[in-house]
Amino acid sequence: MIQFYCLASTFLYHFRMPAARRRRAPPRAVPLIVTVFGDAVLPFGGRVWLGSLIRLLEPLGVSERLVRTAVYRLAREHWLRAEALGRRSDYLLTDFGRRQFEAAERHIYAAGHAAWDGRWRMLVMLPAKWSAAEREHLRRSLAWQGFGQLDGNVYLHPGAPLEQSLAALDTEDFPRLREKIFALTGTGPGDRHAIVRAAWDLAELSRAYGAFVRRHRPLAPAAAARLAPERAFVARTLLIHEYRRLLLRDPGLPGDLLPADWHGREARALCARLYRALASPSQAHLRTVLQTSDGGRPRLSRDFASRFGAA
Repeated sequence: MIQFYCLASTFLYHFRMPAARRRRAPPRAVPLIVTVFGDAVLPFGGRVWLGSLIRLLEPLGVSERLVRTAVYRLAREHWLRAEALGRRSDYLLTDFGRRQFEAAERHIYAAGHAAWDGRWRMLVMLPAKWSAAEREHLRRSLAWQGFGQLDGNVYLHPGAPLEQSLAALDTEDFPRLREKIFALTGTGPGDRHAIVRAAWDLAELSRAYGAFVRRHRPLAPAAAARLAPERAFVARTLLIHEYRRLLLRDPGLPGDLLPADWHGREARALCARLYRALASPSQAHLRTVLQTSDGGRPRLSRDFASRFGAA
């Protein structure tokens, strides 16, 4: 049996480690389901029977009760919606959820960061009446897309597409939020590295990337490619779950705005190598488990092959 020491310390019990390690708690259900939907379900059409999703989460240590509770919460927060077929239900992404996932997908699976054109993309909160809920929704949505915040009312990014960023704000609860925001693109005389330090905490994030590398480096890509399908799916999910959680804090800045000792470069290269190695055996498991309410077996999108610049 392949010795497998690297993946997500909270989940080492999946690989027949000692009993003391098996007692550690699994990741929280809601963020783990978000990862599974974005990484595994979306490439297969973004639609899955609830029973199939429950089976998919089982080897990750998430009980049926937790899956049902988490899916209900994601539906209440407008990420997912249910479609009933008789006594069964499929869950699929809402328009809002799909926009959020597609924005995250560009960030997570990109081959690398594009060169900077020297222009900042800015979203400025207009002096209108803002509720606390609107401010929090704006902050969370733009942070998800990598925007940094200056002086409380200005969000900026060196490369985010502004129209897509504004569209991602629209939900049933906040249908007209973009009317309170002014978008502009421009350059300035300020020290760009000082601006980066003011808007983002990169030092702490770089340390977290370094820890990610140390945890996952022991798994060689050749060994990952030989894992059994279910194990490969678990390994891939935990790898990308941890990496995605780091990327939620990563603004995706161009290389010339990053510090010289930025550990994110090494983390991305390592994650890409392992992900490519795990892709084939994990997809075999997904083809077996993923199913819609009518018994259909969804097909893998051709776009999957381009993740991490593999195409």
